[in-house]
Amino acid sequence: MNSSNQNISISNTSTEGTVNGNNSTGGLIGSIGCVESSYINQYTEITISDSTTSGAIAGESLTGGLIGNTYTDYQSTLEIENCQTTGNVTTTGTSVGGLVGYFQSTAGVLNLNNNTNRAYVNYAANTPSSDDKYFGGIAAFIDAE
Repeated sequence: MNSSNQNISISNTSTEGTVNGNNSTGGLIGSIGCVESSYINQYTEITISDSTTSGAIAGESLTGGLIGNTYTDYQSTLEIENCQTTGNVTTTGTSVGGLVGYFQSTAGVLNLNNNTNRAYVNYAANTPSSDDKYFGGIAAFIDAE
């Protein structure tokens, strides 16, 4: 059995301006995932730190000021620390968050440390009415299995 670790680090990055997208729209990253592969005993650790986004972020669903959509699997970790969002984060669909639009985990780990949202988080005026709308200052929807 092979054993290896995959580590990804994104730090000291910034974006400023307008981002318009469909599904999984983020000011820095649209979608990012950490998946463990049990047959080779591999795990992934992703760290996003000391990063900022500023401007207008708009998407149809799974929209976040920093990340639109995230996923972690067994023994995998996503850590977001010392990040800040400002501006406007808007969706016409489901799940809009100041930092993360949607987070799904199957026994993975999400660490949110020392982050700040100063963005205005909202649904667009023409958004159809639905019971499946989630929004939050930091994260809109966290699904832990």
